[in-house]
Amino acid sequence: MVIIMALLSGVMVGAVWAGPFAEHGVTPDAAVAWASFVVEAQGQSPATNILGPVDANWAIGYPAGGSITVGFDYPIYNGAGPDFAVWENAFSVTGGGGTIFAELGYVDVSTDGENWVTFPSVYLDDHDEYTNIEPNNVYNLAGNYIGHYVPLDQREGTGFDLEDLLNTAEVVAGLVDPNIINFVRIRDIISPPAGGNNFDQATYFFCEQCSENHRISDGNANTELGGGGGADWDAVGIINVLSADFDKSGKVNLADLYILAQSWMSIDDGSGWDGRCDISDPNDGAINYRDFVNFAEQWLKP
Repeated sequence: MVIIMALLSGVMVGAVWAGPFAEHGVTPDAAVAWASFVVEAQGQSPATNILGPVDANWAIGYPAGGSITVGFDYPIYNGAGPDFAVWENAFSVTGGGGTIFAELGYVDVSTDGENWVTFPSVYLDDHDEYTNIEPNNVYNLAGNYIGHYVPLDQREGTGFDLEDLLNTAEVVAGLVDPNIINFVRIRDIISPPAGGNNFDQATYFFCEQCSENHRISDGNANTELGGGGGADWDAVGIINVLSADFDKSGKVNLADLYILAQSWMSIDDGSGWDGRCDISDPNDGAINYRDFVNFAEQWLKP
């Protein structure tokens, strides 16, 4: 019975159903906040193009194998469904039967900027050479949905659910708090034909195809389309955000209410002003009932 319960517990926390996975990603309207500053970037330029909403201005990857780390004004927390999403500029292949030209990336998250955990991923496209992928054969690798040559509001990002991290060593050890994610790092994956040897972490999950890890191949293999370049990141958007967690404790509680009260009815640059408390949507430069409504909606979350 103990063994059965343990297995059931694992399925509930670290499960991913056998592919195919989701056919479509997250559209920009799902995000309520966006990456606001770049912490570090290598091989992604201009790095600041990743900031703000989806706008078709990319942090271009060159050479392949780059990385970029972004931060936010508010922490991401583990809520219902995907908690944040990453947009790249993958595009549909004409005559490709639904395949897309994609450049994929691993995604890591951190609470303190020092300790990191990688989202375990699954890659089920069965090839080492071809560059085009089936979007629904990829799970938890950024860049597997169409983000180019379609209207901005239809561009699809890859959603990430912090629930998938609850059984990782870093979360279990308390090094990363899934309810206080302040930083996201994206690492470009190099395909085998371009010299890469990168694998998914399928064995973390319980699924039919998860008995072994799989080698990842993506658009970096296509020398005819500029092989040697890496992924081009457009935006990182937060879906589940605790904007009222002013002290970044991971919970909206009395301590945050005290901070709000201290700046109540203040205006930007005026006496008592605390920009953290301007959480109305959009921000209006005043701390008033509109901010309190948002505060009340987040009370005692997560």
